[in-house]
Amino acid sequence: MMGDTCAGLPSDQFLPGDVVKVLSEREILATLDENGTFEKMPFMPEMLDFCGRTFRVSRQALKTCVDDTEMRGLDNTVFLEEVRCDGSNHGGCARACLIFWKTAWLKRADASSLAPLPWKPKVSRADLLSIAQRDGQFFCQSTEILNASKPLPWWELRQYLWDLKYNRTSLLNWVQSLFIVFYNKITLILKA
Repeated sequence: MMGDTCAGLPSDQFLPGDVVKVLSEREILATLDENGTFEKMPFMPEMLDFCGRTFRVSRQALKTCVDDTEMRGLDNTVFLEEVRCDGSNHGGCARACLIFWKTAWLKRADASSLAPLPWKPKVSRADLLSIAQRDGQFFCQSTEILNASKPLPWWELRQYLWDLKYNRTSLLNWVQSLFIVFYNKITLILKA
C-alpha cells in the first residue's frame, strides 16, 4: 500500500536497489544543526568523501539494536551498498560500522534537476572535524544511536513485517531473523 508508513518512512521512498546520489557537502551542511546532526543523527567527517557520489540503496534502516538487547526505531534512514565508516576521524576506529544515511542527505540519481538547498550552514567542515570528539569521547553515529532513534518494543508486531514489505527480505532470511529475535528475548528473560 503506497503511503503506508513504518517508523515514519513512506513505503515509496528509497527502496533497496534504488540508485541515489549523496548531496554535495554544501547541501548537507545546510541540513545540519549546530551539533552536526540532522534529526539527532550525526553527519560524520568520514561521510564527506561520499558527497556527490552515486550509490545503490542496500536497505531501509528501519530499526537497529543497541548492545543486542534493545531494538530502536529510525525514521527516514537508509543504508547504501558498500558504504562503511573507516574511522579515520575517530582515532582510527576499525569497527567498519555501516553508515546511517538520512534521506534528507540523498536524492534520486535521476533527480539532477532538483534545486539545491539554500546555503545556511550552522556547521562547517572544520566544525565536523572538531565535533568528532567531545570531552575526549568519540561523537559518531554509533555513540549517538540512542539519541537518534526511539524505543521499539519487541511486542510491536509491525516491525517484524517491515523487512518483508520494505526491504525485500527473502522468506527464509525473515524466518531466521524472527527465530534469532525470539531466541535472544528468551535468553535475556532466563538470565534475569
